Order: sequence, then C-alpha cells, then structure tokens
Amino acid sequence: MPNNKKRRSERPPKETNVLDMIRTCVKEGRFTGTEHSIIRSNERRIEALDIVEVIENGYHEKNKDEYREDFQSWNYAIRGKTIDGDELRVAVFFKDDAVVVATVIRL
Repeated sequence: MPNNKKRRSERPPKETNVLDMIRTCVKEGRFTGTEHSIIRSNERRIEALDIVEVIENGYHEKNKDEYREDFQSWNYAIRGKTIDGDELRVAVFFKDDAVVVATVIRL
C-alpha cells in the first residue's frame, strides 16, 4: 500500500518574513477565516478587530508553528494583546495569495 503522506523532509520550508507577509495581506484586505476560526471566535467572544490588533501589533511565536497536513501548509502562530489587554494566539496559513485565520485562542 503506497504512503501518500508527505514526509517531514518533503514539507515546504517555512516563510522567513512571515509576519510582514501576514500584515501586508491584512492591510490589503486579503484575509479570511476558516469556518472553524469563526465558530471559535464566537464561542470565545473574540471580535475580528481583536484578531487584526494581534496581527498588527503582536509577535511571531515561532515555537508554536506547525505543519498541517489538512491545509497542506504551515500554520504560523501570532501572539499579542487586544486593545483591552486580553492575550490571544492567532494561527494563520497562506492560501491563494491571502492569509487565512485557522483558529484563535484566548490565553
């Protein structure tokens, strides 16, 4: 039986200037959310403006990045505070020249 899973060495390399790329996409309106991230945002009472605030002013939490087979791409973790001071982690990935919010977590 053939193994169709990508091996770790076959994964694409992580982007080196990921935070700049994410922020550019957001500024240009090239971002969206997955159904999962929308559900989690609603459950966790996290507004879209909170997510944008974290992306614009947070930092890349590199040790929380992970390769996701289901998205066939890297999920990048951005951590920061909302205007109200709540700490969030926003996981994003790139798809079709846009950034997609995979999930949001209140820390």
